[in-house]
Amino acid sequence: MKGRNDLALFDFDGTITTKDTLIDLLYHLKGPFHFWWGIIKLSPFIILFLLKKMPNYRMKERFLTAYLGGMSVTEFDKYAEEYTNKRLPHILRTRVVERIAWHKNRGDRVILVSASLSLWLHHFTEKQGIELIATEATIENGIITGTLLGKNCYGPEKVARVQKIIKKEDYDQIWAYGDSRGDKEMLTMADHSFFKVYHF
Repeated sequence: MKGRNDLALFDFDGTITTKDTLIDLLYHLKGPFHFWWGIIKLSPFIILFLLKKMPNYRMKERFLTAYLGGMSVTEFDKYAEEYTNKRLPHILRTRVVERIAWHKNRGDRVILVSASLSLWLHHFTEKQGIELIATEATIENGIITGTLLGKNCYGPEKVARVQKIIKKEDYDQIWAYGDSRGDKEMLTMADHSFFKVYHF
């Protein structure tokens, strides 16, 4: 008899975690003074973004350029690994991490699909033993430039990126977990959708 073949797709920020981890990571990377001074300098762009005059990906590039532009990948990776090991466990939603384990125990294919950076998220997915689809940062000669490589993995782009590596007809059922507007399309493609549901 044919066994079950399911796919589980998880958003990260706000779904697996209780807050936006990229902002949290940058805060702990730079420290309170430099982080908030950066926010002050970025405030004109933040206002444009809040007024919907600047697209999501442009705002992200402004943040990445301000906080990570010019940093070596090697240096950032050390901070990212430390953040994953020491800070991240305190802001994970235990129920959702348990849900990932539940899917893995069933033999489901599990993919984290995030608008955050693969540059640091790979530490989490490697620990969990799951796959990763995320926003890519441009690296030149081992240095983070601050610009994105390809599109921001948000909204329709999440579905497009998933569809590049899977065929929906290959799976009996698709499960999707998200918490924001950026997850809407991914949730729509699933047979079982969980929006801001953290008790299973």
